[in-house]
Amino acid sequence: MIDFAELGDFVDLKLKNYSSGMMGRFAFAIMVQADADIMLIDEVLAVGDAAFAQKCMDVFHEKRDAGKTIVLVTHDMGTVQSLCHRAALLHEGELQYVGAPEDAALRYYRLNFAGPEPDPRRPAPERDAVMDVNVRVLEATLRDERGAAISNVEQDLPINVDILVEAARELAEPIFVFHVVNEDGVVVFAFTCTLQRTVLPGQRVRLTGTIENRLVAGRYYLDCWVRHDQHETMMALQALRVMRFVVYGTAPRHGVVKLHADIQPELEA
Repeated sequence: MIDFAELGDFVDLKLKNYSSGMMGRFAFAIMVQADADIMLIDEVLAVGDAAFAQKCMDVFHEKRDAGKTIVLVTHDMGTVQSLCHRAALLHEGELQYVGAPEDAALRYYRLNFAGPEPDPRRPAPERDAVMDVNVRVLEATLRDERGAAISNVEQDLPINVDILVEAARELAEPIFVFHVVNEDGVVVFAFTCTLQRTVLPGQRVRLTGTIENRLVAGRYYLDCWVRHDQHETMMALQALRVMRFVVYGTAPRHGVVKLHADIQPELEA
């Protein structure tokens, strides 16, 4: 447990002198060793640095894939949508909703970000954004050059994505904004694609293609913001964490991306 929590340097320190972060690490390590069939995890995935948070996430996936029942308590709606099969929303001690993670996330955003009623005497802003459920993710897979599903990508090899979503509402020319995020939460790069058609509720959209891989070795997430412009002053946004993956390789790791440069030094006379 001490090794998993990375607290070896503090093994002789009394528990009462542990910080809240150290206690969170230790509690998670105990849970891992207990190997219970039902686990209650309260915000511990946010404990510690990015490397330890990723270690916790790996354990979460391992336990879930092994058939364990995990109850995750969190305010991170990206984590809820990417990891959970069902979600419950609590507000001021009352159960507000139980059901699909996307719908729970929508209600959470509305509770936290809903502003006051607009004043009709004031000019309208350029464009307001509201959180909404635009699509539901049915599949999200990385594939190799033969089309087989993979979890990890070697450095310099292209990143082939295959994502299938189902429209939850009518979407006129939906916009898909993708962010590649590293383990520190930094958006390394982003790109956008638009479907120049109207998608009816229940219709499916497949997003496939290749991303140039200039990433250094490390863990990454692919986030997708699904945007639907309802009219000139309003757009509906949905944030989805569609997949996580590892880029592996032995090249030196400097910065966040590896680029080719053609700069030659010359001595001036």
